[in-house]
Amino acid sequence: TLALVRRVVTRDKQVKAGEWNIAQREPMHRIGDSTLGLIGFGKIARSYLERMRGFGIRNVLAYDPYITDEFAAQFGARKASVEEICRNAQIISLHAPATAETRNIINAQTLALMNERTCIINTSRGALVDTAALAGALKENMIFGAALDVLDKEPLAADCPLIGLNNVILTDHTGWYSEASVQSIQAKAAQ
Repeated sequence: TLALVRRVVTRDKQVKAGEWNIAQREPMHRIGDSTLGLIGFGKIARSYLERMRGFGIRNVLAYDPYITDEFAAQFGARKASVEEICRNAQIISLHAPATAETRNIINAQTLALMNERTCIINTSRGALVDTAALAGALKENMIFGAALDVLDKEPLAADCPLIGLNNVILTDHTGWYSEASVQSIQAKAAQ
């Protein structure tokens, strides 16, 4: 989230290329001024929310067909539709399983509801995002950017339309990874 919202990757490349005062040419928004939209509201989403609160996030919308308004309110969130999240959230983080109902939940129609400040974060499942539609929105600068740790086709295909776009960060499904994480997973499986 931080790397995308604060343009860390592109700024790193530009500074190394000798450019300076980049902020004068690119919009930069405060995380704390943003509305956070969570698609899926399980343990991982709630843990992510807890961390985002440290950056000043106060307004939180949550879509999950399996929660109640009261449950969302316990965590300082308001239950909302996917469409409401797409219209109002500047940061949209996906935390849903890949099911028939969630496949391409981010698609041409939902992307059209977003604006030039919208950031999409997907560390959940690649099938949640229509890659071609997302690439089109990114190329047209309809949204601010996307950070994807998962893709609908892994490993990344050479002809993936996201390659070469400056407003997308792609990682290889390792957002969860650390030496300690591997040990923790192994211990939990053994227990």
